[in-house]
Amino acid sequence: YAMLSIQDNALFYIALGISLLVGASAAVLSVFASRRIGLRLEKLTQANENLAAGNYATRLPADIPDELGELARHFNTMAEQIGDQIRRIGEARNRFQGVFDGSPVALAVVLRTDSDFLLIDANEAWERQFEQPRLSSCGKTLTDLGVFATPEDAATLRRLIEGEITPAQDVRMFNRSHHELRCAIDSRPLELANGIHHIVAMQDVSEQRRNAEALATLNSELEARVAARTMELAERNETLAQTLNQLK
Repeated sequence: YAMLSIQDNALFYIALGISLLVGASAAVLSVFASRRIGLRLEKLTQANENLAAGNYATRLPADIPDELGELARHFNTMAEQIGDQIRRIGEARNRFQGVFDGSPVALAVVLRTDSDFLLIDANEAWERQFEQPRLSSCGKTLTDLGVFATPEDAATLRRLIEGEITPAQDVRMFNRSHHELRCAIDSRPLELANGIHHIVAMQDVSEQRRNAEALATLNSELEARVAARTMELAERNETLAQTLNQLK
């Protein structure tokens, strides 16, 4: 009996030792797993912050088949989609900027204010036409830049841009040398985050209008001369006819 009691006690202590060892191992594994999860969560948080800061190449390790691994895979897919969209937007912006800068027609991006238009951007043709440097002109109103001949012309431009009248009426404008320009206006709205902007084409048609007016004047003079000559010939024909009648 005493022997059995000693064996039972030994088995008890062995079982207790095994239990304590398993418990300690579980506690160690639990702490280790918690730290691993914490580190992975920190990496996920940092990746989100990098993505928000514009680092669209951010990716997370996603080879672990658990909930955090699935979350990492979703994050990588989202980051790739956002990066693709940003690249497409950048490519479209570059194409637009290339067409905008390379246009032979003076182009400006303006923002409507209470009583004027704020110059947001302009192309090289606009710089040459108005003799205004783009960098120092942007951020100023068209009135401050002195491009309007009269307040009425400023009002006409506003009505043209906002579509209140058809673009058949020229707007008189001035360049920096105070040389008067007659500009044909065309405008397209552009909706951006900070409001409705307008892309405005301001084509200098001064020479075309002068040529058209000169041609119209020549036509009028020619018509007057033809009419006078026709009348003179009619009078001469009548005189000749009377002379022939007298000779008979």
